[in-house]
Amino acid sequence: MGEVLTQAEIEALLAGVPASGAATQVARKPDEPAAAGRRRQTVREYNFRSPNKFSRDQLRALQMVHETFGRQLSTAFAASLRSPVHFDIVSTQQLPYQEFMDLLTSSIIYIFSAPPLEGPMLLEIHSGLGLYILERLLGGFGSMTATVDRALTEIERTILHSVAERMLDALASAWSAMVDLRPRIEGTETDPQFVQIVQPTETIVAVLFEVKIGEETGTMNLCMPCVVLEPIASKLSAQQWLTSTRKPATEQTIAALQARLAQTTAEASVVLGEARLSMRELVHLKPGDVIVLDRSTNDPLVMRIAGRPKFHVRPGLVGKRMAVRVESLIRSTAPDEEEGNP
Repeated sequence: MGEVLTQAEIEALLAGVPASGAATQVARKPDEPAAAGRRRQTVREYNFRSPNKFSRDQLRALQMVHETFGRQLSTAFAASLRSPVHFDIVSTQQLPYQEFMDLLTSSIIYIFSAPPLEGPMLLEIHSGLGLYILERLLGGFGSMTATVDRALTEIERTILHSVAERMLDALASAWSAMVDLRPRIEGTETDPQFVQIVQPTETIVAVLFEVKIGEETGTMNLCMPCVVLEPIASKLSAQQWLTSTRKPATEQTIAALQARLAQTTAEASVVLGEARLSMRELVHLKPGDVIVLDRSTNDPLVMRIAGRPKFHVRPGLVGKRMAVRVESLIRSTAPDEEEGNP
């Protein structure tokens, strides 16, 4: 049987009932502290149409992961597009899936999976950006404002498919400190209304990138349903991300770096000397003229590696081929240190 209220408790409850038009209060026992009553009145706003699945710290961890993703994309595409490339994060936010899709206009959408995570995700590239990348890869210049009112050809689809695969490889590399993802493209679509990977009210994490290629600017989005990321939610911590990315070098990583460096090529050049000529002297040069250089035959020469002075050398011959012999290392302390100063 439940506890029987005393007369005093009944009167206290009746006293707590508000009169008509009075403010609502929380009833409490006579001996209950006033602070406890105030605690019960504390409320927190909650938007049921857009519930937040991840904390601010978890969103910060996701942003840090995709900042790394953006840097890797910038490096990967700079050479192939023959221009400076920057993938910069504009925002990382949680919102309903339908609201995200309503923001898309002209897009090339790649639906991909990323085992061991279960469920589809989206890589959305604005069509202007996609066509501009395509134009640059094919040797043209193009513009991100250019659009075409037609379906992509099979060749265009194949080239852009390979671009998306390179992006997903960079995504897997960025996530490798937390989880070993194996992304693969499952489908392609150009009309957002035909892409339904989760229910319209499901919450997703959308990462918006601003893409700058030379003077042109476009956008790209990454859409990850929260239900797909929930299995690794415990790993989404900014502190854990920083810790996991600062692993000490092992013998295997050192050996791998040394092997990669051993295969790296660098341009080596030797400057025999310099001379200053007037324009009149330069115009009147003819075969047989002798130009006096600023170095003696007994002075050591400077060898430059990738444009930087690195060694003092002596000229000579190996068989019938010109050669130099390294004599000493130039220990530079400033990037623009004058050549010849050890």
